[in-house]
Amino acid sequence: MKISACIIAKNEEENLPRLLESIKGKFDEIILVDTGSTDRTVEIAKSYGCKVYHRKWKGFADARNYAVSKAKGEWIWHFDADFELEEQEWRKALFYLKHLPQTIDAVAILIKNISSGMEDAGISSNTFIHRNKPNIKWVGKVHETVNVSESAGIPVFVKHYGYQSYENLKNKANRNLKLLEQELKEIDKSSKEYFIKLFYLVQSYSILAIQKPEYWKKVIKYAEEFISNSAEKIKFFSSYIYVYLVRALISEKRFSDAKERIKEAKRQFPDHPDIIFLEGELYTEIKDYDRAVDSFLKFITLIDKHIDNPFAITKGSAFVSDRLSNIMYYIENQIPQIINKSSKYSLEKLINIWKEKRGEYLSILILNVAISQNKEINRFVKKVVNLYNKPRVLSQAVVYADRMNDKKLKEKLLKRLEKIDPQNPAFMYFEGEEAFRNKNFEKALKMYSGYLNKTSNINIIPKIRKCLINLGFTEEAKRLDEKINNLSKKLKNASDNRTQQKQNRR
Repeated sequence: MKISACIIAKNEEENLPRLLESIKGKFDEIILVDTGSTDRTVEIAKSYGCKVYHRKWKGFADARNYAVSKAKGEWIWHFDADFELEEQEWRKALFYLKHLPQTIDAVAILIKNISSGMEDAGISSNTFIHRNKPNIKWVGKVHETVNVSESAGIPVFVKHYGYQSYENLKNKANRNLKLLEQELKEIDKSSKEYFIKLFYLVQSYSILAIQKPEYWKKVIKYAEEFISNSAEKIKFFSSYIYVYLVRALISEKRFSDAKERIKEAKRQFPDHPDIIFLEGELYTEIKDYDRAVDSFLKFITLIDKHIDNPFAITKGSAFVSDRLSNIMYYIENQIPQIINKSSKYSLEKLINIWKEKRGEYLSILILNVAISQNKEINRFVKKVVNLYNKPRVLSQAVVYADRMNDKKLKEKLLKRLEKIDPQNPAFMYFEGEEAFRNKNFEKALKMYSGYLNKTSNINIIPKIRKCLINLGFTEEAKRLDEKINNLSKKLKNASDNRTQQKQNRR
């Protein structure tokens, strides 16, 4: 079985080496179509042995199809320049591709979006692998798709470094709006392609509505057009249209309409995590805290169930969650607060639910509820860390031990965390704290700096400054003070702008 890797790129000298380093030696050939680079993209590609071709830009689908026309493999795997393929995922992909039925022409894989050093900042899925057949083509100038009726989903993850900030997302959404609106005028309104483009139009407006709330009305308008007319043509996209629509309705305070749309969505997609999450947000808005917790607990158990394989709870398509990027915020802050307002859920009841359901994120939620209530649950902690010897669970258990002032448990957990993940932010923070208390300022500086690099949490900067002063680096401390002052001014200006925007809307 021969597999060709195909890449389209323009001015990707920063991202390309990471991708090519991760796929070298794995494929029978690597084809790169350059669409007008003025940097070192072509030079880098050739240094890795890529077959480089040049193509005038006519859209994403055209570039991908041109790459396919040069490929000789039985299967073709498409990569963006800001992707990365890990060895274990490559081995999994080979296994699945070797055992796929001959009737399957295309394969959807999972894209793990990376943001500010975070893993699991979000997961999406896309059909990036297909057989090399003349009738299989890519269509669309933007958000291009393969013209196959359906694809098989395999639990193979590719890392994606492209969406590292909201600003990046916003710029792409603004760019895509013009292209999508133009394409929608040219496409038959009864075609499948029309509704795919309509979906991406809704998605783009949803991104922009975060800063321009007036766009929620656009989201509602186009999402309702999609739901009214697409029927069963593209059911996978329908689930996400409901997510965007319900979010827009809640933002517009149309709670009754949101409740009806949630009922519709749950009839078709009873286990879609984001629909269940939005149900929790809706009940929170109307202060029905018991039902809100019902929904949030279901959301967390679904995330636990599909975190390693989002195809596991569906047939063929992945229900991937946009909420993954903020899940720790929800678990550490939002959901415990709502649980504490609920008359139905005690800490003991949550532990009993855990005994039945299990799950890493459910474990972390219970730890945070215990912290918020200042209740000791050491027996539960020991069970959890033995069952899930993973950084995210261990690091939260360390936080619990620290808040409970259990030094012996905390020390034991930190040693365990160090063995499996010495670069873990929680480990770095608490090691830095211990070093600072012992006046080992060099180690404290190293740990605090590592923590800052991993989390971008600027609250650690004053401690870094103290380390610098104690080590005699007064000039460095002054420069840090200047950076803090400049950053504070920017944050204040941004806050003032948001306040002014709210007042203008009133």
